[in-house]
Amino acid sequence: VTPRGRVQPCVYWPGPGDSLDALVEQGAGIVESEAFAAARSLPEACRSCTFREPCRGGCAGRRRLHGALDKPDLYCPIVRGQTRRLAIRMAPGRDLPKLDSACTTIVMARS
Repeated sequence: VTPRGRVQPCVYWPGPGDSLDALVEQGAGIVESEAFAAARSLPEACRSCTFREPCRGGCAGRRRLHGALDKPDLYCPIVRGQTRRLAIRMAPGRDLPKLDSACTTIVMARS
């Protein structure tokens, strides 16, 4: 939901979006709308990328604003040839907070 009370896949998504009434009427089904389906689209160039699942082609709103929803995000470092290796060192194992501990709250969406 945008600051103006419109329902869109992203606050940067162009167009008027849907009303809050549409969200109330459709509930979670609103994500099946044309705009949300377009925002989930994966550009062809990204389909073989190792990072396609977490990235999904980058910012769909920016791709749409540039009229290139079918292309990777302009700021994709892989497309720009700017890949870097990071030196990764695993942290030592330690006991982390568990479910039901006083400092952990797990929130689940209602269907």
